[in-house]
Amino acid sequence: MYLDIIKKCATRNLFDVHLMKNANIKPLQIGICKIAIDKNTAILNHLEIHDPYKRNGYGSLFIQEIEKILKQPFCVKEISLLAWQSDTDNVSDFFKKNGYHHSNTNSDHYDDSVTQYDLYNMHKIIK
Repeated sequence: MYLDIIKKCATRNLFDVHLMKNANIKPLQIGICKIAIDKNTAILNHLEIHDPYKRNGYGSLFIQEIEKILKQPFCVKEISLLAWQSDTDNVSDFFKKNGYHHSNTNSDHYDDSVTQYDLYNMHKIIK
C-alpha cells in the first residue's frame, strides 16, 4: 500500500490523495480523499474507499497514513471533517473508532431527493 499525493493548487495547500495497492501489471486505486490545509488545521473532504475494498481495514489504514503525512511535514495539529451518514451506513461510528469526536451535539440534515443524510461536524487533535 502507498499514498499517491497530488498537489492541486500552486498557491494553496490543496491535495488529492489516493490510497494505492501494488498489483501485477498496474497499481489499483483503493480510495481517495481531498485535503485542504490552512496553517495547523486540515480539512478532509470526500474520503472514500471504493466498494470492493470496504470493511477490510483500508479506511482506517488510509486515515492513519493521511494523519502521519499531515503531522509531518505539514505540522497539522487538528483535522476536521463533515461526515455524511445515511440510514444504511455507519460513517460517524467509523470516524469515532479512528479517534474523531463530534464538534457539537447538533447534527444537520441533507436530502438529495434520493437519500437523506445526517451531517456531523467532527474533529481530531493530532499529538
